[in-house]
Amino acid sequence: MLENTQYWTISSQLPKPILVRYRFREYTGKLKMNSSNIKQSVLAMMFGDAFTDTNFNSGKARLEIYHCEDQYEYLLKKKDILENISGITCNISVKTDNRILSSGLTRKGYRLQTNFSRYFFNLVQTPNKFKLKQLVKPEALAILWQDDGTLIFDKKGHFSTAVLATDSWDKTAIDYFIQQFNKLYGWSPVIMQTHNKGKIVYKIRFTKDKAILLSNIIKPYISTCLNYKVFL
Repeated sequence: MLENTQYWTISSQLPKPILVRYRFREYTGKLKMNSSNIKQSVLAMMFGDAFTDTNFNSGKARLEIYHCEDQYEYLLKKKDILENISGITCNISVKTDNRILSSGLTRKGYRLQTNFSRYFFNLVQTPNKFKLKQLVKPEALAILWQDDGTLIFDKKGHFSTAVLATDSWDKTAIDYFIQQFNKLYGWSPVIMQTHNKGKIVYKIRFTKDKAILLSNIIKPYISTCLNYKVFL
């Protein structure tokens, strides 16, 4: 979902290039991925933090992705994945929230925007069951978790639970996701029903033992800046 940007100022000034970690090795060039890995990863972005701007008249769509300043490394990794797609270019710009925080500071982050492409439009049109099958695969699951997953600890620092925020998913989609998850890994998380603004929503919950299993699956693909989201 695209956030309210009326208070944001966008500029093109970016920090100096940094080393990005992928599969526990540092790189400065583009990732080389096969078409299946790319499709899985892009679908995970679309289900996660990306806003898909779809133009039905042209049959094309583009992605807009926002991340905070501390997650610049992760945004660069997404850029590298997207630029493996033929004809796709990505532009990253600085976004600054002009509203003053209680600390007296302002928030700063980054916006990645792709060009319009039939590739993204075709993914939008893909049957939902196909999309959900892709999301349970390790690299896609890692992106989905980094975007919307959380390890929750109590005030004493003890593990409480782990939750994948799927508030915008319907229960049928979550049921199918969990079914495909169990089919691939032989175990699965559970559905957690909760309320958001007076509406019933569903999240995907992992107990501690399952959160550790999940971490073991996805941590080779986790960006260093988001290591706090998994058990290392």
